[in-house]
Amino acid sequence: MKFKKPTFVVLCAALLALVGICMGIARLCGISLWYETSAASSNTVQQQEAPVTHSETESEQELRAACPDLSAWNMVLVNKSNPVPEDYQLNLTTVDISASDDEVQFDARAADALKQMMDAGNAAGMDLCIVSTYRTIEYQEELYNRKIQQYRNQGKNEDDAVAVASTIVTPPGCSEHNIGLAADIVGQGYDTLDSGFEDTDAGKWLAAHCAEYGFILRYPEDKSEITDIIYEPWHFRYVGRDAASYITEHNLCLEEFIQQRSALEE
Repeated sequence: MKFKKPTFVVLCAALLALVGICMGIARLCGISLWYETSAASSNTVQQQEAPVTHSETESEQELRAACPDLSAWNMVLVNKSNPVPEDYQLNLTTVDISASDDEVQFDARAADALKQMMDAGNAAGMDLCIVSTYRTIEYQEELYNRKIQQYRNQGKNEDDAVAVASTIVTPPGCSEHNIGLAADIVGQGYDTLDSGFEDTDAGKWLAAHCAEYGFILRYPEDKSEITDIIYEPWHFRYVGRDAASYITEHNLCLEEFIQQRSALEE
């Protein structure tokens, strides 16, 4: 079949137009595909770069609530490995405890809690008595050296005398008494600082109720390997009610509590 020249030209033009349309569609599809691929890649990169957020468990939230601020004054950790900070500012006041023979000094921010605990115990018939609260570092040194000498007199060599003495009287500057947040408490009918105090009514009352006033039994019997201090059922440390309740409920010492709470920030 032969086409006339005008018809051939029209057909060629139509064919070229069709090819152009097909190429345009292909190009548009290619651009769309490239855009979708690029967008997907970008989202993938963003997802990879986004920080992984950790949703705290209920127990972790409870721990955080017990101590919202580890740097708070009532959370300062003082032990043989953590002496009183050089810039620590004492904030002492005299506490009127009628059952104690001498005036005692305690951190002013916790003094009311100490008095309330003592008053409540005495109202319950415990006849509580404070043996020691705030001590100067000089007095702490005197007690420490006296204890070392006691073991020297018993025939221990210097290293052993120091090692044993330091589990009973902490070195100067390493005692909670040096910051005014610790109190040694006994009952009038049992004024010896030894483990037997735990079996007295006063010892039992303090162990059961101290957390209600923000105090903890600082050196529990089963934590000596951590605290490096003998069991002291007479030594109570102020940490605040929330922290005290958590520590007591979970059978922790202060070192364990601070370690667990610090882990939440890592």
